[in-house]
Amino acid sequence: MRKETKRFKSFSYGDILKRDKVDLDIFLQKDESSGDLANLPSADVIAAEIAIDLHAALDQFSLIAADLCGK
Repeated sequence: MRKETKRFKSFSYGDILKRDKVDLDIFLQKDESSGDLANLPSADVIAAEIAIDLHAALDQFSLIAADLCGK
């Protein structure tokens, strides 16, 4: 099970049913860590950061896949 952090919280089925709206809309929770939306980095900076994160995730997944295949 994933460990809870500032940016991730798990909810039980009962917790979800207690909400005003029973859905999984992530925007129901205000993300305080996003800060001032008017001062976000430019789209090219965000895209570059996403690409770096995706490459790192792919590298990690490739290692996992290799371990699972016994290589």
